[in-house]
Amino acid sequence: MNETLRIISRRRSAKKFLPDMPDEAVVRAIVEAGRSAPSAMGRQARLFVVVQNEHLLKEFNVAVKEVAATRNEEFYRRIGNIKEYNVFYGAPVLVIVAGDSNKPMIEADCAAANQNMLIAAESLGLGACWINFTLFAFHGPRAEEFRRKINIPSDYNVYCSVAVGSKVVDRLEKKAIEGNEVRFFE
Repeated sequence: MNETLRIISRRRSAKKFLPDMPDEAVVRAIVEAGRSAPSAMGRQARLFVVVQNEHLLKEFNVAVKEVAATRNEEFYRRIGNIKEYNVFYGAPVLVIVAGDSNKPMIEADCAAANQNMLIAAESLGLGACWINFTLFAFHGPRAEEFRRKINIPSDYNVYCSVAVGSKVVDRLEKKAIEGNEVRFFE
């Protein structure tokens, strides 16, 4: 198996992080992998916001849980009401991916960037987890405040994010893949 396929096969979502900050060059390399992802018509209409500020991460965590606690779905309400729960699993870095909402296929463009960053983190020995909960902070009562704090233009939306850091557990066992059916027609 080649190295890229091995890394993809090995990667798991990290859900426990050490508090130490990864090396800046490594974080930049992960973001550059996201920037290198394909985009519809080559427009590259994404914005990457790297949040390493512990206070701001705590603010996002609180805001996400406040919105989750008001949702109709029991799962979200339960998560929103767990005081000690950290939606970023204690990661010291959060990379938020926003995109120009006026561009076609921007959600897919941002998702491709997110996936590249997950794979890059694994290849560089760090843990990463795709965090969709971040979107709650940008759809709740503090949305405009957060947009201003991290300078997201009004025509951009937050589509996804990646929590990054040194993982506590180096290797999780691979679960059997259920679903994701494959069909070949020759």
